[in-house]
Amino acid sequence: MAKKSVIIIISTILAVILACFGFLAMIVWLDVDTPPKIPQNSEKGKVILTSRGCCFWAEDVTVYVLDEHGNKTVLISEKKVYEYDVFENKRIPKIDTPIKIGIDFIAQYSDTKSVSLILGEFLSTDEMLENGLLLKFDDATLRVRNGENEKFFSDGGFGGVGDGWYKRE
Repeated sequence: MAKKSVIIIISTILAVILACFGFLAMIVWLDVDTPPKIPQNSEKGKVILTSRGCCFWAEDVTVYVLDEHGNKTVLISEKKVYEYDVFENKRIPKIDTPIKIGIDFIAQYSDTKSVSLILGEFLSTDEMLENGLLLKFDDATLRVRNGENEKFFSDGGFGGVGDGWYKRE
């Protein structure tokens, strides 16, 4: 009788241990399929390009700075930006004159569009990098964030507003 209760106790303990390991294995396995976290805010000293759009992607993406003389300096250049991609640049050249931030890309959504946008103006790269810059594709919308300042650019053809990308007010 004592032998039987010891076996039952040991069996119960082993079952609980196996259940715990199984539960932990399931958590680890499920975590593998969890999408990576993408930035939601700009970060000081960085230019970040990312996407969370599952039905949209951009090809031949170039993020650049134009100085006051129209000279172009490429900050980020990627062949393709798709869901959960994150690209960043922390090595931004110092430009102490007014600059414009621009982006060129080929939008792949309901159709293919070549897009070229000026996203914002700053007094210098230092002013831009004070809060950093986040460029985030969210399906047919490009969200541009610098600290608390945020702008949205959308595909007019998607929303029935017109043809081409425009700044949403």
